[in-house]
Amino acid sequence: MGRKEIFLVLSVATVLHLIFFYRNLSPRYVLYSGKDSVRLHYQTREYIYEQIKSGRVPFWTERMLMGFPIYADMERGILNPINLLSIYFFGPVNSYKILHFLFYISGSLGLYLLLRKDKQVVIPYIAANTIYFFNFFVLYHQQHFNMVLAIYSLPLLVLLLKKYIQGSPKKVTYSILFIFLFSTLFYFGSFQVLLMTVVVLVWYLLSEDLFKNGQNVFYKLFFILCAITVLIAPGFWSQVGLYNSSSRFGKEVYQTGAVLAPTLFSTIYPYIFGDYRDYSGTSINEDYLMHEVYVYIGVSVFSSLFDWISSLG
Repeated sequence: MGRKEIFLVLSVATVLHLIFFYRNLSPRYVLYSGKDSVRLHYQTREYIYEQIKSGRVPFWTERMLMGFPIYADMERGILNPINLLSIYFFGPVNSYKILHFLFYISGSLGLYLLLRKDKQVVIPYIAANTIYFFNFFVLYHQQHFNMVLAIYSLPLLVLLLKKYIQGSPKKVTYSILFIFLFSTLFYFGSFQVLLMTVVVLVWYLLSEDLFKNGQNVFYKLFFILCAITVLIAPGFWSQVGLYNSSSRFGKEVYQTGAVLAPTLFSTIYPYIFGDYRDYSGTSINEDYLMHEVYVYIGVSVFSSLFDWISSLG
């Protein structure tokens, strides 16, 4: 892939991004699409910016209840070094604008390289890039900063895993990059998207017949799994502890981190409360708002497909 081709792809990706997010260039505007932006993400980023500029990284905030372990709420991204550094150098608003663009552009380049084989595929890439990165679901969820960054990174994760499994001369580099990127996304705190990412990665491995090398592939995947487990264990443990002692609802304790049950449970089994008829109104029950689980209905497609394949056997 030559420099001219890389420049062309990055230029196309940048133009597409500006069509939808050109207002980000103005300091008057923030990335905003819902209440989570202002009630959770920007408030947290502003608080963290104040603290680290004063010379301290907070493990506790005095501004929630009678004190709250802010680092333990993974949705806030406080344990993510990249997030902290970007806030420190660029401020609470511009830092996210920069992260938003960089994660998009890297994911977009990954998408192009997945499509590209022996020749340029600029036209198909433009269509695929527009559909994947700017569909209604992604635009609607711009209020969920961590979720968007994870979605943007999925094509690059698939590419890195593919290169590693195929035994590229730079397979060690690809494995390190994959582990680093996956762990980085974990510490941004979007568990539901990461679980969906794992489903996509496994499905991709199966569809591309990348398991054909037998045991060698499983050893490689086991190495990646062990490395990622070591890196994410501290954050996951803190999140479990917070979930057991906090509430997700109420005006005084808006989203204090109790996210594991809705995100993990619904992803594993989206119809846990019944069938499609139960996905109506504003909520399924008091802990599961409709807009939090409708996305997981698509996961059931995989279950149906596997059932159909099993029936053929």
